Amino acid sequence: MCGITLLLDMAASDMTNGKPCATMPGDYVPSAEDFCEMLQRRGPDRVGEKHVCLGSSTNLRFMASLLQLRGAHPSTTPLEDEEGNVLLFNGEVFDGLHIEPGSTDSRALLTALQTSAAQSLGDDRSVITEQGTHAFSSSQPQEETDAVVNVLSNIRGPWAFIYWQAPSKTLWYGRDVVGRRSLLIHHPTVQDPRLLITSCAPLAVPVPSDASSEERAESLEGPNCATQEAVRQAYWQEVKPGVYSIKLDDSKPNEGIVMGPAKAHSLHSSMLDAIAKQCRVGSALISAPDTPEACEPAQDAAATSLLEHLSSSVATRVKCIENPTGARQEAAPVGVLFSGGVDSMILAALADRHVPAGEVIDLTNVCFAQGTSPDRKTALDGLAELRRASPSRKWRLIQVNSTLEAVDAHRDHLNNLLHPSSTYMDLNIGAALWLAAGAEGWVECSGAQCDLCHGQLQQSVVSAEP
Repeated sequence: MCGITLLLDMAASDMTNGKPCATMPGDYVPSAEDFCEMLQRRGPDRVGEKHVCLGSSTNLRFMASLLQLRGAHPSTTPLEDEEGNVLLFNGEVFDGLHIEPGSTDSRALLTALQTSAAQSLGDDRSVITEQGTHAFSSSQPQEETDAVVNVLSNIRGPWAFIYWQAPSKTLWYGRDVVGRRSLLIHHPTVQDPRLLITSCAPLAVPVPSDASSEERAESLEGPNCATQEAVRQAYWQEVKPGVYSIKLDDSKPNEGIVMGPAKAHSLHSSMLDAIAKQCRVGSALISAPDTPEACEPAQDAAATSLLEHLSSSVATRVKCIENPTGARQEAAPVGVLFSGGVDSMILAALADRHVPAGEVIDLTNVCFAQGTSPDRKTALDGLAELRRASPSRKWRLIQVNSTLEAVDAHRDHLNNLLHPSSTYMDLNIGAALWLAAGAEGWVECSGAQCDLCHGQLQQSVVSAEP
């Protein structure tokens, strides 16, 4: 998964705009190096940053790590166009945005945002893309704000973004309507007058890697743990799904750069309308047919419809994955978090329908009992069944073994990734996903134990709850 971060640093007097800021507890003020270290743990293909300076005291520092799933050639991050617009994007575009063959989601989105904004201003110009120069004519003028929101409203897929619109000096950020990509924000305070937006936040009180188990336990339990959580809760807020903009005003040179308030913009999404219309009719649960046979046609039709929708969804996801030139060819493009249960078996079988013949599908099974859990046995049985159903496919079962003690040793890092979610269920599911993403374990291939395998993080993990 990609990681995105913005650090907007201004003079304290400009940040408050003459108004007092709220205070925060503790002395938690993460540095740029803290964010760099955090980003290094995410997308493995590229890590980069871009500085935009406004006046003598305002600096926008864009930082990102890239996990590239699409594009004919290795891409870069952050992306910048010839007008100085800068885009950080963490997501996948399945529909709603035209993507040229060989291009990437981020590049297509940056071009669409620039084009749409120029059209809304009645600007008859050409936009330069990786595929060449494309001329467009201005349509009926509309609000520049609506142009940006409309582009984002049309996207289908999970996303979070940060976008600097240079001509209007406007900072945009937000998440898709379901909130499937994380994004946190720190609003300026007296103790830390920066505006920070990030995929995930550094720890409030980092635990040294060489700390003993007793020292680690002491830092993660009791008052210290409560203090950490209180500090982070006060410092960070989760960005609610939607799109937001902040205007930076430099119209009065004597006053420096003044940051306006964050404005919320409603996404024009047919998806939300469709979800709102879905409701369960109570009478249907009461007036059941007299005989089970009467239910069978409706049940069969519902099951067929569900399978068709699942198949279409899986097809859309796996077909959006490309191996850029220079990528490791032995890496499986698709991996399934695999328990051997019904959910993960169906997802694996559907992936087999749509992943090109000859490519590997990885099945990653996580066990917290050193290979003796019931899920490990069902995973091995499921692997055998998939091989019988699709013998021409190369299936690899990656058996990731861990212990609860090992997970506890990484609890501080896991809680950091999960923040602001903080329940035991969040930790249990998050630990499984974290270990599966690493995909480090023994590989069951052709019925025999193979050497230790380090899974490739460029996989698109199709996950199912066990």
